[in-house]
Amino acid sequence: MTTTAPATTNRPIAFLLALACIGLIIYGISTSAIELITLACLLLIWLLLALCFRTRWTFWLGLGLVLVGIFAQSLTLYMIDPLSIHQRKENMRTLLAAFHEYDKVHGHLPCYASFNPQGRPLLSWRVLLLPHLGEEQLYQEFHLDEPWNSPHNLKLLPRIPEVYRPVERMEHDTSTGCSIIKTRTHPGFTHIAAIRGSGSVFDSKIAVNIAQMSSNTLLLAEAAELIIWTKPEDVIVHRDSPTPSFHAYQSGRGFTVLGYLNGSVVNCYENEKESAFLNDCNLLLERIACLPKLK
Repeated sequence: MTTTAPATTNRPIAFLLALACIGLIIYGISTSAIELITLACLLLIWLLLALCFRTRWTFWLGLGLVLVGIFAQSLTLYMIDPLSIHQRKENMRTLLAAFHEYDKVHGHLPCYASFNPQGRPLLSWRVLLLPHLGEEQLYQEFHLDEPWNSPHNLKLLPRIPEVYRPVERMEHDTSTGCSIIKTRTHPGFTHIAAIRGSGSVFDSKIAVNIAQMSSNTLLLAEAAELIIWTKPEDVIVHRDSPTPSFHAYQSGRGFTVLGYLNGSVVNCYENEKESAFLNDCNLLLERIACLPKLK
């Protein structure tokens, strides 16, 4: 004898709940709310099982499916974030290697921008680094004697190299309490920035090469706010002033990937002892100063 499912699975109620789940899925897709989409899909499958197979075992099977699905989703979200951090660190290593190639070719590291004869900045160091990132053709297409926002150079913004692009990742939206997919909705923007300030290699009045510098000099970080990749804009530190925000990807956890002259890359948390310098502009200036090597 077949045992019928609980009364809560009767067709009218199940039909209304199924419509509600479909509505939640549509809303979740429009807001990229991963938890909401997953939960609504699992509930919808549970209801369909209950409608098609009105037995007690399908009720418990559906409940188990929902619980396993929620656990699997949590595990996936836990794993995706480290994967995105790994990619961001690899991108930073690629850029640091390009700085070393630039130094070999030109005999010094780049300034924060190229300049016109009047001393006005034109294009970011990110453009100057293109030939050393395998992007020689793109570099040649820039009008190097024009600023980043000239009509011609603006057309090249969408062709941002992959190494500068924000990495897609899961992040927690505090306003909704849901995890969302951070998509590349701002083509031509990057989080990669030089850390500039008095004494930094990017602001040096004379050309500085790697052989003259301490290997633990801090060069790059992920800025909290997106930056136009061709624009001469970076994170600037001023002595005895509040430090810039390094909440990369607006994660709310206060971390950024840092890149050092010696090629090392660190995923740095502000609340840890080794990253205390991020909270002190004077200490940060010491880290970015192009000090000579100790003999």
